[in-house]
Amino acid sequence: MTVATNPGKDQWLLIFDNTEKLEDIKGYWPPAMNGSILLTSRNPNWIGKDNVDEAIKVEAFLPVDGTNMMENLLKKNGVKFDGPSVTALVSEVGGHPLAICQMSSYAAATGTSLPTLLSLYRDRGMADNLWAECVGSSYGFTVGTVWKLSFDSLGPNARFLLRVLSLLNPEKIPEELFLRCGDKNLNLGSPSR
Repeated sequence: MTVATNPGKDQWLLIFDNTEKLEDIKGYWPPAMNGSILLTSRNPNWIGKDNVDEAIKVEAFLPVDGTNMMENLLKKNGVKFDGPSVTALVSEVGGHPLAICQMSSYAAATGTSLPTLLSLYRDRGMADNLWAECVGSSYGFTVGTVWKLSFDSLGPNARFLLRVLSLLNPEKIPEELFLRCGDKNLNLGSPSR
């Protein structure tokens, strides 16, 4: 949740990002409407509920727009690419913006070439997992397979650390904890589990 205010005026903007259920934000919904609320969600069933007046559905990109987005993301991250591979990846993920962003980020973070990424996507059955249904949502798409690819590329200690960190409040994990460690090996206990 983020709040932006306009000093000197009684107006505000409240942002609820990636909210799936009303119960998640019920205690934060303001009683007075002196401002505006922006709510992002993969759940399309918000319209008409508790003062939600308007919904804008983010559709899949047309092939040319998806290709432009992926090329821009890859350029921004210094990833070399060829047009046919970009077009094929965008087509494989159905032009969905989140999937395009995740694929681009994966290529940039791992140094995986786009033809190799396309091959991994097809060979590992990523397509089946990538489009697995979301529980409680008619959106119907996740990008879990890209996460799985990323997770599978980690060593056992990194996986263990990621599992531990996933249980903590991300706002309260001190960044200097990681910066101070540098190249030192942390004794995190047993990664076997």
